[in-house]
Amino acid sequence: MHISSILLVLIALIGACRGFHLLSTRALRTYNALCMKKSDDIKAVGKSKKTTKDTATKRSASTSVATKTVEPVKEKRVKSTTLSRSSASDDLSELLNELLEKLDIPNGISDSLQDIKSRVSDGNSPDLLNSVIRVYCTHSCPNFGMPWQRTKQEFSTSTGFVIGGNRILTNAHAVEYGSIIQVKKRQSEDKYLAKVIAVGHECDLAILSVEDASFWNEMQPLNFGDIPDLLEDVSVIGYPVGGDSISITSGVVSRIEMQEYAQASAELLAIQIDAAINPGNSGGPVVNSNGDVIGVAFQSLSDDDIENIGYVVPINVINHFLDDVEKHGHYSGVCGVGVKFQGTENEELRKYYNMSSDDTGVIVLAIAPLAPANKVLQKGDVILKIDNIKVANDGTIPFREGKGRFKERVHLSYYFTQKFADETVKFDLLRGGKKISKTVPLWVPTPLVPRVLLQKQAKAADLVSESSIIGGVPSYLVIGGLVLVKLNREYLAAEYNVEHMGEFESWSEDYRILSLSDTAKSKHEEEVVLLSQVIAHTCNIGYETYRNMRLKSLNGITIDNLRQVKQIVDKSNKATKGAPLVFEFSNGQVVVLNSKAAKAAQEQLCQEHMIPSAFSKDLL
Repeated sequence: MHISSILLVLIALIGACRGFHLLSTRALRTYNALCMKKSDDIKAVGKSKKTTKDTATKRSASTSVATKTVEPVKEKRVKSTTLSRSSASDDLSELLNELLEKLDIPNGISDSLQDIKSRVSDGNSPDLLNSVIRVYCTHSCPNFGMPWQRTKQEFSTSTGFVIGGNRILTNAHAVEYGSIIQVKKRQSEDKYLAKVIAVGHECDLAILSVEDASFWNEMQPLNFGDIPDLLEDVSVIGYPVGGDSISITSGVVSRIEMQEYAQASAELLAIQIDAAINPGNSGGPVVNSNGDVIGVAFQSLSDDDIENIGYVVPINVINHFLDDVEKHGHYSGVCGVGVKFQGTENEELRKYYNMSSDDTGVIVLAIAPLAPANKVLQKGDVILKIDNIKVANDGTIPFREGKGRFKERVHLSYYFTQKFADETVKFDLLRGGKKISKTVPLWVPTPLVPRVLLQKQAKAADLVSESSIIGGVPSYLVIGGLVLVKLNREYLAAEYNVEHMGEFESWSEDYRILSLSDTAKSKHEEEVVLLSQVIAHTCNIGYETYRNMRLKSLNGITIDNLRQVKQIVDKSNKATKGAPLVFEFSNGQVVVLNSKAAKAAQEQLCQEHMIPSAFSKDLL
């Protein structure tokens, strides 16, 4: 047999073996030829949970079926393999046996083929796949327009995998507002109750536990690898739409950079791959050529002109999350310095700030009032280095040296996200033409308009309850039909559609409210109190069309938070019956209610509109 023919056979066989170990695109093609049979198009279970057609980035990895509606869709043929290990390994082993028996192959190559044959049939791949489990969750989300109730329950399926300590790692959005969470092993008919023991919405990760000891029989934790190189082969394992069996999609690493995580709008390092990440893949492991986990599938880019752009939570973000939970008992959040930067790529700008030809860095534009850095840094400082790492004029720092001496770079904020709030960073600065060094404490930012989802990130022990729902609840207060809420990002998302808001002049107040989402707190107790709507009653005639106005003051007292409003109203009711309640809003509108009439209307309004309480429990 000609040596070139032997080499071709070897390449094909190695590709087939690697395909069985979930490694490369070429290998999967070989594997598909062995495993896949032609079948008619089938209908998907349902739409992806909480996806919008016009949104570019979506958490497309949870398969969701809302009990309200189910819209079957034709599933497109994707580069996906439904694994049947027994037939695959048998076919590959049989093929290798025939080659070894019939071909005249040199001893050295024959030994390699025998090694490949043993890898095909040694059972390692089933261990890997058996550690990937399916997650079932019933979601009970708040109704942000009527914050005293929840929306109709939804159901979703996603993926998770076993890690050390008899734990399961999955995505946070796979279990958000979860009232009942169940997990199912690959080769089992039974579902097991699971509990969330830690959740990090910013990094879109959650840890589950299962109390039933029988669940952990023959379950092996997956090994963690390193951040992959560009163009490295990776495979996504999970339970996406299109069937009930485990599925594998393959691709390569296309990009590694800071990305916005759709779950909580945090900027963190992410890996972009060209493997298909479909609804249901959420929380599934992404593995390298050794079968080691290099990340967790969590979102994809969705557009009519875009195909196969998926994003992966990288292994260093996963390790930081696990270390945070181990160190603090819960997830603390994403660290930063609370500073807005500007690049210095313009030569005249660098001259203005007295930067020499050897200096590179970024300019401090603003500092959050509550950030520890506010006492150390100043507006106009030029940040030259952080912990002796030189900052480029575009705000990037070296990430690592890739293959071929190609140096990868990331935004300097990446460095802070890998630390904890009790740590510090050394800043080399240029201030007024003089070079100085300052030590800056890190912190976890507290925005003026938070996410309700993040409010109950309590210690793990507080989360372990079968009846608990993972995620916060909106705060509200009803006064004489006026529904006041603590402004949150979910409310903005539910209430506003910027594309259909029309001219700025007619929507100017709404744009001002939307702009608050990018504002930092100036005081620890500061909140945005918003008049969400007015429930019509005889005590508030003339105000029933008022909505989405920021409360500025009540009875002449500047309002800082919703609890303060309740305290003023309670005090007014006790002091003088029938005294007026004067609400002044940021747009200049004034609402006056009779306190006695407003109080008398409460019981009727709550009963007629099925409001269990005139205020949320957090205001007690």
